[in-house]
Amino acid sequence: MNALVRKIGLELEMPLVQQDGLAAGFDDVEKLCEDFAEQGWSRKFDPNTGAFIGVNREIPNY
Repeated sequence: MNALVRKIGLELEMPLVQQDGLAAGFDDVEKLCEDFAEQGWSRKFDPNTGAFIGVNREIPNY
């Protein structure tokens, strides 16, 4: 039986561009996420594949 594998792309709330104005690549986005994770953001992983998919930070309600 062949299983259908579905994947989603990266989503960034703000556009990320290189110094020359071109869109940042996957490696750039992944490095940015790792930099945030080093600052205390929580790493998020796909529950089905275990692939790293991004970071999240909870903001307290005041």
